[in-house]
Amino acid sequence: MFDFLKKNLTDIFHHNEDIRTIALFGRSAKNNNYCAAGIGLKSGKYVRPISDIPGLKEAVRKVDYTDFDGKEFEDFDVVRIKFKDKLPANPYQPENLVYDESFHWQKIGTWTLEKMMGLHPLDERENIFYNPDRSVDPNYILKQPVRESLLFTHIQNVFIRVEIYDGYPKFYAHFNYKGRRYYRFSVGDINTRKFFRNHAAGEYHYKDNAVAILSLTNPYSFGGNPSKCYKMLAQIF
Repeated sequence: MFDFLKKNLTDIFHHNEDIRTIALFGRSAKNNNYCAAGIGLKSGKYVRPISDIPGLKEAVRKVDYTDFDGKEFEDFDVVRIKFKDKLPANPYQPENLVYDESFHWQKIGTWTLEKMMGLHPLDERENIFYNPDRSVDPNYILKQPVRESLLFTHIQNVFIRVEIYDGYPKFYAHFNYKGRRYYRFSVGDINTRKFFRNHAAGEYHYKDNAVAILSLTNPYSFGGNPSKCYKMLAQIF
């Protein structure tokens, strides 16, 4: 235990360049673990910490998303994370950085949504991730000179659709952005999923106006359809 703490404290006081301070937006559900994202305090750019442990599919382990007292981090917590000296081979999510599981994430403060917007103003795009649809052809993304898979932006007239499959609920978001209606974004936001998990199948008004984190997935296919990168409502505030 003391060797573990000594190693972590040594990294802090020597300002290891692989350790970055990240203001977390929070976490969303991914493969029974988490997807986390935030803003680097030094760079002002988005960062998505990912694991390279086989089988996790780049998710953050729940045990890693905790402070030393075992308490999970909350929205807008500021944490120190050590990253490995390598880049993931993922052209669809350029914000990804592989974190080092041997270094315990360390909370050093908490921000507010307003302070997050001060560090990185809300994004303004003509479309959400390349087009007005709910998915993007991976080959189209590879042809783009500038790529992104995270957006921090303002949305309106948010509805949540609950669908039941084999007794389990699935959640989709419909909302307006720049005067256009977007449909069937999978909802990863954990608080939203908890709020609606006991609702009957149907469509429910949720928020008139909101700030959201939108995410673009890695390519995947289902139902025999071609692989696509799908758009998600990762978090909503």
